[in-house]
Amino acid sequence: MDKDRLALISLNIEGITNAKDLFSIEQYVGNFHEFWELSAGCLVDLFPKAEEKRKRILAILNKPEKYVETIYSMIGSCQIITILDEDYPMMLKNIYDPPYVLYVNGKLKPEIPLIAMVGARKASAYGKWAASEFSKQLVQFGAGVISGLAYGIDTSSHQGALDAAGYTVSVLGCGVDHIYPASNRKIYEQIALTGAIVSEYPPGTLPQKHYFPARNRIISGLSHGVFVLEAGLKSGSLITAEFAMEQGKEVYALPGHINHGLSHGTNRLIQDGAKMVLKPEDIIDEMFSKQLIQQNKRNSSQYKANLSPKELSLMSLIQEKATSIDELVLSTGLPVSEVNSLVSVLEIKGLIQTLPGKLFTSCR
Repeated sequence: MDKDRLALISLNIEGITNAKDLFSIEQYVGNFHEFWELSAGCLVDLFPKAEEKRKRILAILNKPEKYVETIYSMIGSCQIITILDEDYPMMLKNIYDPPYVLYVNGKLKPEIPLIAMVGARKASAYGKWAASEFSKQLVQFGAGVISGLAYGIDTSSHQGALDAAGYTVSVLGCGVDHIYPASNRKIYEQIALTGAIVSEYPPGTLPQKHYFPARNRIISGLSHGVFVLEAGLKSGSLITAEFAMEQGKEVYALPGHINHGLSHGTNRLIQDGAKMVLKPEDIIDEMFSKQLIQQNKRNSSQYKANLSPKELSLMSLIQEKATSIDELVLSTGLPVSEVNSLVSVLEIKGLIQTLPGKLFTSCR
C-alpha cells in the first residue's frame, strides 16, 4: 500500500479526520508520503495545545505495521477510497471540510446524478407517501436517490428507489458494518447489493449523536440538489439544506399545511427561496439536461415496466419511424391534447426526441 494512502487511512482510524488538521499536516511535511518522517517535536509544532491528538498520531508512527494489518482486514469487507484516489467523488473535493477517507459497501456510480431526499424521522403518513412516490419517479427519470437510512423520510426514500429498481446511496453516521437503525437491515442489505453504503468512519464505529449532523455535508456534497420533504423549524434536515446552499447546490422543498409542525421547516425554506416541488419534473427539469437523462436511461425491460399502456402505445409507433403528432393522433385515436401531454412526458424521460419539422423519434 502507498505510504500516503496508509497515512490517511491510519489517521482516519485514530479519529484524525478534520480537514483543517489534515491540511496542516500536509502543508508541514509537503505531502502525506512524508508523514512517516514526523517526530514528536514536529507534532508539538503542529498541535501545541492538543496532547491527545499528538498521542494518537505517535501511536501510528510507532507501530505502522499494526495499522497496515487493520487496514487489510477492512479491505476484505469494504472499499476504502481516499481523497488521493482517482475514484474519489469529484463533487466531494470541492466542499468545505471534505472527508479525506470514505468507506464504501457496494458501488458508487458517479455517472448517475443523485438527488438528496431528507426529512423528519417522525414523518407523517403523507410525508412517507410523498418520499416513496417521488423517489420512485425520480429514479425512473434516470436519477439516483441519496439519503441517510434514518427512520421516516430517509427510509421511505430509499425504499421507493429500491421498489422501482433504481439506484440509491445511504450515508451513515457510523461504520458501514453497523446497521442503524437495526430495523432497516433489509433495506441496508438491498442497498449494499444494488447501490452504495457510505461512511467517513471506519468499520466498527458505533453511531454517536454528533456524527449525524456531520454526515449531512456528505449527503449534500454527493448530490446535485437537496429535496426536503418534511421538517420542523429545528430539524436536522435543515442542516443538510444549509450545507447544500453553502456548496452551491439547489434546494427543493415540498409545501405542507401551514398548521402542521412538520411543514414549518419546508414552508420556511420555500419562503426563503427554495424551489417549491409539486411533481418530480420540478426537480428534473431544473437539474438535468436531456442528454444527461439519456445517459442514465433504463434498459428496455425496465423502462417498459414503468410506462402506462398509452405511453407504450406511442413508443411502439415512434420506434418504427419518425412520427408527427397528427400521425400519433390518427393511429391511437386519442385527443390531440392527451397525445401532446404523453409526448412531453416521454421526452422528459429521455425516451424520445424532437426532430426538425416537429417529428418525434426514439432515443432507443
